[in-house]
Amino acid sequence: MPTDATPSPSAEHSGLEPLPARRRFGWWLALLAAYWLALLAATHVPWRAARRIEHADKVGHFVAYAILATLLYATGRLAFRPRVGFVVAVFALIAVYATLDEWLQNFVPRRTADLYDWLADLAGAAFALALCLVLKYASRRAPRRFTPLR
Repeated sequence: MPTDATPSPSAEHSGLEPLPARRRFGWWLALLAAYWLALLAATHVPWRAARRIEHADKVGHFVAYAILATLLYATGRLAFRPRVGFVVAVFALIAVYATLDEWLQNFVPRRTADLYDWLADLAGAAFALALCLVLKYASRRAPRRFTPLR
């Protein structure tokens, strides 16, 4: 298996060298932090939801937390071995954050906590983590090349 100092065979053929693990981790961590802060800000801004599409806010919750789970998984897998316990820990962290996020919305004007929003958050996270695991195990059978989710 190639180390940070030796380029992978696919990098030799493409003329590109992979980023060192520490640098990749830094980029993923910065992306995760920026997204998480944007998510926190967006969920605590008082606004009136447009009710043109029924349950559109649930789709938004699903997608937002699916992205958060994917970023957490991709960032964490560079620091930890992504085993079942790691995925459970990521899901538990998201569940705690989603709970706090919904509860804190009670203190924002024109925002309320909603059980169905929380369930949409968890469903999005579960879907994304399941997809990450499927891609991880499917990539074991594919030729070796860099992918952030493997």
